[in-house]
Amino acid sequence: MHPTLSQRISQLQPSPTVALNTKAKELQDQGHKIINFSVGEPDFPTPEPIVAAGIKALQQGKTRYGAAGGGLPLRQAIVKKFETDNNVRYTPDQIVVGIGAKEILFHLALACLNPGDEVLIPAPYWVSYTEHVIAAGATPIVIPLPKDHRSPRLTPEMLAPYVTAKTKGIVITSPSNPGGFVIPPGELKALGDYLSDKNWWIISDEIYEYMSFDGPSVSMLTLCPQLSDRFIQVNGLSKGYAMTGWRVGYMAGPKPVAHLVRT
Repeated sequence: MHPTLSQRISQLQPSPTVALNTKAKELQDQGHKIINFSVGEPDFPTPEPIVAAGIKALQQGKTRYGAAGGGLPLRQAIVKKFETDNNVRYTPDQIVVGIGAKEILFHLALACLNPGDEVLIPAPYWVSYTEHVIAAGATPIVIPLPKDHRSPRLTPEMLAPYVTAKTKGIVITSPSNPGGFVIPPGELKALGDYLSDKNWWIISDEIYEYMSFDGPSVSMLTLCPQLSDRFIQVNGLSKGYAMTGWRVGYMAGPKPVAHLVRT
């Protein structure tokens, strides 16, 4: 006999991506040749200048506890990144750094949602979105998108049937994992204009920002700056800089949200 476990967490589904990747790694360790399609990971190593900088930092003794939510120099660098690459302006206290974008997304769900809230999640979607919402006591509302790549990606008309008085947020992913598509700027702008009068949190997962054949994708906030009081950008170093094992993710958004996520 033992104490009971959390009912809320016990109902979460394990990540099939993690399970498949674990199995692939086990087989590789046994000497099997495995082509691993489980996780989204660049097929090249972390660039040498980044590795060298990491080694130098370790040799300089930068191995102790850092500031919660990321050190100031790192947050300032992220502020500069958003200004240079996305034409979006933040202050360092709007930035929170975490152990990968997954941790950031999990804490965002806890910070922004309450039991009974609903969150719109267009499908196909990354497997952890729904589980994060459930962990926060809210309900994920999955919206199936057209399978035809020539169709509009995501429009207000597609969302409308799923909107209720309980809707509290929406997750936008462009470039999409696992869909593999990018929402065109025109559609993204129209969607942002539609969301302008909605009292929802807009969580934009932009981790695949640089993984596009047509160059870096555009963020909805760049096109619709009027959303800044409810828009949360989530990104990280894993994909664009081939640093998946380094586990560095970050968010940028309204100060009250950043404060709760940092807490």
